[in-house]
Amino acid sequence: MGKRKELTERIAAELAVFEPYYRAIAVSVALVLAIASVYSAWNYASRTAWNEARIRFDFRARQIVDAISGRMLDYEQVLRGGVGLFAASQNVERNEWRAYVQQLRIEDRYSGIQGMGLALRMGVEREALQDRSMRAAGHGPEGGRAEYFPITSVEPLDSSSNGPDLRAIGLDLLSEPVCRAAMERARDTGMPAISARLTLRPDPGRAAQAGFIMFLPVYREHSDLATVASRGNALTGYVYAVFRMNDLMRGILGEVSDVRVQLFDGAPGHTAALVYDSVPARESAQRVRRSHRRWRYGRARSSGCRAPSAART
Repeated sequence: MGKRKELTERIAAELAVFEPYYRAIAVSVALVLAIASVYSAWNYASRTAWNEARIRFDFRARQIVDAISGRMLDYEQVLRGGVGLFAASQNVERNEWRAYVQQLRIEDRYSGIQGMGLALRMGVEREALQDRSMRAAGHGPEGGRAEYFPITSVEPLDSSSNGPDLRAIGLDLLSEPVCRAAMERARDTGMPAISARLTLRPDPGRAAQAGFIMFLPVYREHSDLATVASRGNALTGYVYAVFRMNDLMRGILGEVSDVRVQLFDGAPGHTAALVYDSVPARESAQRVRRSHRRWRYGRARSSGCRAPSAART
């Protein structure tokens, strides 16, 4: 009996030596469990907040894409109205075109349009270019082609509105590679086509802006337009509009402060392809396809064609 008591006391004494360690282990386990519980709650709340923010972000991005697409459709309709003039008048004179553009009040209603014009098809015969203003502007036809598309009308010409220059009259748009590519797409498809990025001549006291031209083909009335070849034969000219990208985006989006908006002509990653940036910062991208040209639209959270008043890039 005495030996058993002695053994029990010896075991108790040895366990007493390790008692502080047991307490430390118990406290550590409790602390780890508490931290794990807090981290789990934080992680759940963080993922929930991130998902909600992403949903709001994507919704905002879709709003912007839809706003741009919708406005560009409005501008296509404006050009279709110009084409409609040819259904009423086989030869649209400059005064008729001026009256049409003045009625549109593009400075007030269609921000971003620098000017609207006509480029009509002409052959190489000398009498096709007998308009004095064309020859005086120094835009006579270049050799090697059977047809030309000189600008015959462009509005507004009022210098106070920063519109196109009168010297643009007679400029053969088909001679410019950037314009030619868009014009041929419009001719072949019968649909509006947008040119590649170009740099517009800056207004006094303002930085140069990126821009583009939208072309819509005009065909002879009652022509067969079933094939690409027949559309090419029936082509009589183009109605076009020159756009200033910064002004266009401000008119569509206003002052954007919650996201950063970028538009690229084609794939991003090349400085020359950037046509608009709301803030000169992580990018996510969507594509906006308008008038047979793909714009890549990027957004992130905030923390060369010589058209009227244009220069090649």
